[in-house]
Amino acid sequence: IQPDEKNAYVWGSPLYLSPEQAEGLPPSPASDVYSLGVVLYEMVTGKLPFYSKDVTELTRMHKEVLPVSTRNFNPDIPITLDQIILKVLSKEQTSRC
Repeated sequence: IQPDEKNAYVWGSPLYLSPEQAEGLPPSPASDVYSLGVVLYEMVTGKLPFYSKDVTELTRMHKEVLPVSTRNFNPDIPITLDQIILKVLSKEQTSRC
């Protein structure tokens, strides 16, 4: 991603980018929580919650698309773990805690 006036604070891999970073806002502890959620999702499903070869589409997905429940890929994943992962993948920063 090329930084411009709006996206002066885009750091890291687009695959693990938080919605606020996709908006060009600086990262925060909530951004780290979101990125950890992406890693957890990938660990339990073997898949990323959002994927596109197009960086613009990928950032749009992080900002707008809700992740599919991890249990859709593996029904043996405990409901509580699924709920935690979906919570930390919330689009709203304050909902991740």
